[in-house]
Amino acid sequence: MVFKDDPIKITAVGELNDDGVDSVETIILEYSEGRRAVLNNHTRVLLWNKATVVGDYGKRITLEEHLNMPDTMIHVDGRVEKFEFHPSKIPYNFKNSAGLIYEALETVRCIKEGLKESPIMTHSTSLQLIKILDAVRKQLGVHYDVDDQEF
Repeated sequence: MVFKDDPIKITAVGELNDDGVDSVETIILEYSEGRRAVLNNHTRVLLWNKATVVGDYGKRITLEEHLNMPDTMIHVDGRVEKFEFHPSKIPYNFKNSAGLIYEALETVRCIKEGLKESPIMTHSTSLQLIKILDAVRKQLGVHYDVDDQEF
């Protein structure tokens, strides 16, 4: 999503567990002009759950743990930016899971306004992500019964 275009090549390697679920994977997304994204996932080892985006001239930002709901961004100069999550009196089960409320709030907003698509997470962005995930699944050998159906 950082590059805002489709990868020109997707490479995925990994392992499936006894149930055929991908449990370990490394994914390389290659984009035009030599840009790359490298992602690692492991269900049996605690990996570094952060993301670093490196740009021109050594500029970079790091999104701190937990990557799926970060509340801290560190700039290359060491400057730290903190983000506050939506407040709640209800306890959460996982660190930073309060960050998921924004998806729910956007869904409610779109429904109330009669929108069939969120301008924040468009249909084309969703399709782009699922195409990447389908390519990764296929390379890893993950198969669902629905894969055999024609639509």
